[in-house]
Amino acid sequence: MRKALIYLDSQDRKQSAQLLEVIRRIYGDGGAKTYAAAFGGNLEAIKGFFDEVHQFQMPDGCAYDMRLKASYIKQLHDKESFSCIVIPATFEGRMMAPILAVKLQTGLVADVTEVTGEDGSVRMVRPAFDGKLMAVIENEDSDIVMMSARLSAFQYKQARIRDTKIVYHTPDIEGEPPIKVIAEGRKQSTEDIRDAEILVSGGGGVMERFPSLHQLAEPLHAMVASSRRLVDSGITPRSIQVGQSGKTVSPRLYIALGIYGSLQHIEGLDHVEDIISVNINRNAPICSLSSIVVEGDAIEFIEKLSTKIKKEKEKQL
Repeated sequence: MRKALIYLDSQDRKQSAQLLEVIRRIYGDGGAKTYAAAFGGNLEAIKGFFDEVHQFQMPDGCAYDMRLKASYIKQLHDKESFSCIVIPATFEGRMMAPILAVKLQTGLVADVTEVTGEDGSVRMVRPAFDGKLMAVIENEDSDIVMMSARLSAFQYKQARIRDTKIVYHTPDIEGEPPIKVIAEGRKQSTEDIRDAEILVSGGGGVMERFPSLHQLAEPLHAMVASSRRLVDSGITPRSIQVGQSGKTVSPRLYIALGIYGSLQHIEGLDHVEDIISVNINRNAPICSLSSIVVEGDAIEFIEKLSTKIKKEKEKQL
C-alpha cells in the first residue's frame, strides 16, 4: 500500500487535516496509508483522521526553524518512503515546502487547487499568470508527488474512523540554534469569512465606497468580503478575499455588489445556496450563476435595502 504524508501547520492543525481530501482524490478511499507530521501542540482535533501521527518535540528556540523541521521530515521519509507529501499553502507551509523539496531532491508544485489521480499519473491544477489562467501539471515518473495545496480548496468529509497511532520524537540539536527569537506576540483573532452564513461581498463597482457594505451587513448579521481587485488596490485585506487566490466560501446567501465575476472569483464559491448580484452590467459572468440579478447601482441598492430591513425590524418590536 502507498504511503502519504501531510504536514500539519502549527497554527491550524485541524484545517491542515482537510488536505486528506487530496490523498483521497489521488488514491481513492483507503488507497493509501495516511501519515501526519506535527511539531508540538495538541493533537485531539486530528485524532481519528490519520493512521499515524508523528509528533516532533522541537528544541527550545527552534519553533520557527523550517530547515530543522524539513530535516526531521526527511528522516521520516527515509524510513517510510512516502509516495505523496502534501503541505498546506500557508505562510508557514510556503517556507517549508521548497526547503523540503531540495532536501528530497524532488520537484514541487505550489498552490495546488485541484488534483486527480488517473492511470498511475497525478494531475495538479494551480493558478498561473496572476490567476488569469489555470495550469495543469502532470506527474508521471517521480517517486514522490510533492505539492503545497490551498486549504480553502479542499474539504475532507469522511468521519473519524481510523485508530490513530501517535509516535513521539524528541530529536536532539547540536550546537546553538541557527535562528533566535527576539520577540513574540499574539495576532488578534478575527472572524473567518469561511464560517459565514451570509456574505456581503464587494468588487470593483464599489471600490470607492466599500465601507458602505457594513451598512447592509450589520442588519443581516452578515460578514463582509471582497474580490481580488479590491485587495490588489490596497482597499481590503487578503483575509476577506473570495476567490482562487483567496478563500473558498460556502454561505447560504452571497450578495455580490459590483462584482464582475471572473473565473478566479467564481472558483471561490462552493455550494452557495443563493447568490444575489447587483451590477450595472447584466451580462457580467456572476449574473449567470445568480438566483436574483439586480441591474443598477450597488450603493443605491445597499442604502434602500438596509433601510427597508431596519424598518421591518422596527415594526416587529
